[in-house]
Amino acid sequence: MKSITPDECKPSLGNPDIAFVDVRESGEFLASAIPGAIHMPLSTIDSQGVDALDASTVVVYCLSGMRAAQAAQAIQASTKSVYVLSGGIRAWQAQGG
Repeated sequence: MKSITPDECKPSLGNPDIAFVDVRESGEFLASAIPGAIHMPLSTIDSQGVDALDASTVVVYCLSGMRAAQAAQAIQASTKSVYVLSGGIRAWQAQGG
């Protein structure tokens, strides 16, 4: 499983070839999310759903990284390059996101 830091992926915001996928529950997603993120809760995420995205690279995230790591394992059969956002949205926000 590959990981990426908030600083490494912030320049990718708005790049149509990179999809940020939030795997938290709906209430968490509605409270705060990375701009442009796609909501796919951990309970529903699968390789087919991820493969349907136009982007070739997917960055999955949650609050701190644990659920994102589970999601990355669940979608390892995907044809996309999958990364886990290190530290989740907490790290993103702590670094000015």
